Amino acid sequence: MSDFYEFALLFTVKPDVPQEVVGTLQYMVQGQGFDFTPTLSNPLFSEPGGTVIHPSGTPIRVLPAWHSFFRDGHSELEEYLTGSFGNSFSENRLAVRQVIHEDAFFNTWDELGEWLASISATVGLVGYYRNLEDDSIEDANFICFESGQLSEPSIEDVQNVDAFLQDLENALSASDT
Repeated sequence: MSDFYEFALLFTVKPDVPQEVVGTLQYMVQGQGFDFTPTLSNPLFSEPGGTVIHPSGTPIRVLPAWHSFFRDGHSELEEYLTGSFGNSFSENRLAVRQVIHEDAFFNTWDELGEWLASISATVGLVGYYRNLEDDSIEDANFICFESGQLSEPSIEDVQNVDAFLQDLENALSASDT
């Protein structure tokens, strides 16, 4: 049986990042159209999309793994967890909380996390991920950004988890209105 992960991020993008970076994040969150191809020089975005033909003869659009990373929520599983889920990208602030399949997460997270760390103005705790089978936030893998680098410290090394969770809830519940 496959595992699902709760995944959350909250950070502000550096004010001096190129507009193409902002546009890429907006696309990842809002997803207008399927033909967006960033020209960012990053291996994460070099994975090609395309079309394959199903044995029935039906064409199926295959999208790169990064394409819908912030949009692949599984709402039926979110119903069993407390708090707000969804995503928003407003005023250069990205807020995401969703349930994501383990394959989609682990096939993309390392490269995506490194890229996000490089464009983040926020330092310190910016997110977490955890298997839905884990009972509490203490079992989560925490995500921190510092000096453009990604780290996953233990809970003993993370400050202000409760403040982060409240800020994330505020950002996501505000985007619902």
